[in-house]
Amino acid sequence: MAHFEPHEDTLKIKSFLENCEPGKSFSYPAISIGSGVQMDEKGKQKLRSACRMLGIEYICTPGYGITIPDETIAVEPVARRLIKIDNAVKRGERTTNNIKDKFLKKMSDEDRKQIVFTGAIFGAIRAAASESKMLYYKKPREIQDKSPLIPTKTN
Repeated sequence: MAHFEPHEDTLKIKSFLENCEPGKSFSYPAISIGSGVQMDEKGKQKLRSACRMLGIEYICTPGYGITIPDETIAVEPVARRLIKIDNAVKRGERTTNNIKDKFLKKMSDEDRKQIVFTGAIFGAIRAAASESKMLYYKKPREIQDKSPLIPTKTN
């Protein structure tokens, strides 16, 4: 299996983010200045790759930049993932219901069992997600300080 080397821009962003402290917000222009990588669509892809390489979770604020969570907002990335899962399951459940409504009577017994079972799985996931959302979800926070922050390397 081929091993791919990370793109040069990804490595630049990685070195920019390596010493960042939890709780810091970075505007896209600040990331661009600090790393030397333009934050267009491809630059943002490189940013996501660099965060994955470093094992850094982040909160994206569209039109502004990213925030590296600290203990006060650490649940937010988890809650956002849960909401994405819940929305995907809603779409799957809707598709299953549409298929059941149109074709269930005409399906073979085996297909009918699979559709009903799939509907039950979607229902269980939705119930668990709804319960978890009540526990974890907070309204999206406002970024108080929108000034560009560039981390300094500490020795």
